[in-house]
Amino acid sequence: MFLDILQQLDGLDEERFQRLTAALQCHRNRDGYDDQGRLKVTLFDAKSYDIDSSNRHNNSRPIHDVETSLNRDTVRAAEGSKVVCIFVNDTCTAPVVKALASLGVELIALRCAGFNHVDLQACQAHNMSVVRVPAYSPYAVA
Repeated sequence: MFLDILQQLDGLDEERFQRLTAALQCHRNRDGYDDQGRLKVTLFDAKSYDIDSSNRHNNSRPIHDVETSLNRDTVRAAEGSKVVCIFVNDTCTAPVVKALASLGVELIALRCAGFNHVDLQACQAHNMSVVRVPAYSPYAVA
């Protein structure tokens, strides 16, 4: 679909079109990406409301919902993903981080402000980025 749009653009010569399509193709069929070049994400400790929200707002993006928490026994569920999204009950110790890195995971996204359950030194040692919620809305917390 996007390639069709590109072809219809005025002023886009063949050379530029070829460069753009090559850049788009670079993510196709790579580990951690689906066949459309979209990043794969594994959502651990997914509750029904997380799954509903994810399905409603992610435009069919490749998100793998795992209802159990991340730990040494469940880490293999992240296979094929570049990103894991975790919550407060997930365990992200050094052995888990090492296992995630061996699966090709590059980013841990926290659905919480706290990060005391993530071994940041292990993440740094494995060149894994960590992002979190910087703060909660004082109006949203009871």
